[in-house]
Amino acid sequence: MERDGKKERIDVEGVFIFVGFTPNSDILKIHVEHDAHGYILTGPDMKTSVDGIWAVGDVRAQLTKQIATAVGDGTTAAVSASAFVSSVRDRQRARAGV
Repeated sequence: MERDGKKERIDVEGVFIFVGFTPNSDILKIHVEHDAHGYILTGPDMKTSVDGIWAVGDVRAQLTKQIATAVGDGTTAAVSASAFVSSVRDRQRARAGV
């Protein structure tokens, strides 16, 4: 560690790296709705403003930024995405008369 221009060694058993609060969501910025800070807006099912796109974890606008929250988001998104795919498939089958 460096403090006041001097290097100092600190013996620790673990380190948590803080990477900041800027979400890495620019790839979707022109497609899905974001808040003023760049976080992707979702509903409770993790759906974004575009059908077929879900957002989970720290790129999503939410109160907490915790791994447990991200895991829950992922589970919710997976269930929601599965239902979405099933509904698309069912509509296609209905159109085809299957």
